Amino acid sequence: MTRRTLLLLATLVAVGGVVAYLFAPAFDDARVFRPVDFMEYQTAGRATLAGENPYDGAVMYRYQSEIQAKLPAEGEGEPGDTTRYGDPIMMWNPP
Repeated sequence: MTRRTLLLLATLVAVGGVVAYLFAPAFDDARVFRPVDFMEYQTAGRATLAGENPYDGAVMYRYQSEIQAKLPAEGEGEPGDTTRYGDPIMMWNPP
């Protein structure tokens, strides 16, 4: 690789790292708008990475309860931010 290519690659990695660092708090904030399927995909991914069955409702609900606990209380935030689910949201396609 040429010096110019290495410099460009290092710059891209540094910029990517800074952007990831700046946006990291938003990834854990349950109030940040998520796509409709966020909860099912996120919890299925976490279950898979932990070596658990992402098709088991009890496993999915445990992870989804953690997300729901971070949601704002009734009356706080925007309307619709406090949606709570009594049953697990299942992902039926492969994670």
